[in-house]
Amino acid sequence: DWNKNGTADFIGCCDVTLDDLRKARLPMDLEIVNEAKKRKKKSYQNSGIIHLRALEIRRKPTFLDFISHGLELNFVVGVDFTGSNGDPRKPTSLHHLSPTGNMNEYQRALWAVGSVCEQYDTDKLFPAYGFGAKVPPQYTFSNIFNLSVGSANPECNGVSGILAAYQQAISQVQLWGPTNAAPIISAVADLAEEEHRRIQPQRLACSTYQILLLLTD
Repeated sequence: DWNKNGTADFIGCCDVTLDDLRKARLPMDLEIVNEAKKRKKKSYQNSGIIHLRALEIRRKPTFLDFISHGLELNFVVGVDFTGSNGDPRKPTSLHHLSPTGNMNEYQRALWAVGSVCEQYDTDKLFPAYGFGAKVPPQYTFSNIFNLSVGSANPECNGVSGILAAYQQAISQVQLWGPTNAAPIISAVADLAEEEHRRIQPQRLACSTYQILLLLTD
């Protein structure tokens, strides 16, 4: 019971399980009992009645339910090529490509996430971008460029295609800065908006879920 002075008085409670409610014949009444008042007053019966007239149980679908019913993942990757990652030629760099073939931190992250998302995309064509580097041929600074440097198409064929494009990009771009992921985030937001406009005239449920994997140091 709310009071103007900011304090609240306990009215009472009732205990009932969901199974009890499902088995009950509705409508039904539930007594609100304050045990403290009940012990003090012999004449006390209850502090009120809850009148339950209907019961509706709704199952909230999980993300896996949407996936199992045809929802596809639109997987997009953004990779940080700023100078703070360190010189790729040095083993201390996060972008260092080991001569033994061991994956660096970026490669491991791409594989760990991408290999899962890949299973829920039919064409397996993933837009992949880089940011924060000087890009050939003029080596002008860019906050968003295709990971497949020199290609007009940002899409890579599967996670293996992303990893291959990443390895080539490391040897082609010049790490620079500063870090600014806003252009890539805006590009992915535009993809989602485009999908929304596509399905809106048909009044269909959205069939794709946009995921941006943004890898930075």
